[in-house]
Amino acid sequence: MQEINEDAWVMSTNFNATVKLMRYQEKIDTEIDQETKNFIESSLKLNPNDIHAWINKAMYNILMFPSDLDQAKQDYDKASELHENESSALEAKFQYAFWLCTMMNDDLNKRKEGIKIFRDELSTRESDPRHHYLYMKVLGIHLNRLPQDVDKSERHEIAKQFKDQIERLFYSENPKFLMQMFLCLAEGQRHDTGKIILYELQNPDLPFGRPNIKFCIWKIEQILESNKENKSIKILSNFYARIGLCLLKDAWQGSPHEFEKNLDTALSYATKYEDYPSSRVPMGAITCARIILAQWAVKYYAANQDKLQHIPHRKSSYSKSDGQPVA
Repeated sequence: MQEINEDAWVMSTNFNATVKLMRYQEKIDTEIDQETKNFIESSLKLNPNDIHAWINKAMYNILMFPSDLDQAKQDYDKASELHENESSALEAKFQYAFWLCTMMNDDLNKRKEGIKIFRDELSTRESDPRHHYLYMKVLGIHLNRLPQDVDKSERHEIAKQFKDQIERLFYSENPKFLMQMFLCLAEGQRHDTGKIILYELQNPDLPFGRPNIKFCIWKIEQILESNKENKSIKILSNFYARIGLCLLKDAWQGSPHEFEKNLDTALSYATKYEDYPSSRVPMGAITCARIILAQWAVKYYAANQDKLQHIPHRKSSYSKSDGQPVA
């Protein structure tokens, strides 16, 4: 089966193809491998009206067949023709904005440029839930990467926009993007900085309160259960691996008495990746290895607790009381 959000995958394949093509432009004598061609063909298979994919195809043909540019010209003509179509042009604009915020996310100005595109376009027209989901993702990335000294009102405004996108998705009742939304919220809590997303506003007043990781996973299970026959919901091989990673983090943060039980739960989700074959190194296998290593560590500690207690611990350079370095 393919992933839940095919359009996001089109973006991913386009990004991979673009990066490879840009790299090869610097070294024309380097052979462009089959993988680049596969990226382009995959994008066009999922969305024949994707402007970026047609431009990538033209670039590919120019670099591979410099003595015969007829095919490249046809590809560029196709991209130009699609650009006249409002829907295709808008999709290309959202793809570009998403790329700025995800692939160039270390650059504050690039992120702001991408967010402005989303905000301007979504404020002037009705858009489908997918665009609001993508906007929610880039806002979360931006919020987590804001400098510490950023003005509090700016941070507050971005958190408010993030909350607005959550509400739009929640009330859209679109099962595909509801699942993605809850998974995104769960993943945001895997990192300490991600908690900013949920707690930046004093009173977020979300329709479902302040969701912790387990609540988000429970909601995903509910949606899957009530949409068993919905053929539009398709699972990507790393979907359950991502859930497993979230639950692994939840196990570390939770009660020590339930640690082993929570690790078992995380592993039960992560192993489901085997039901969704992938041509890439499976994220699920790596996730399972991390969880199994944690399980082994628990058993090793239990078996060797007396010995381990005699091992001297390195003294922390920070005091427990105020977090200031110890003199």
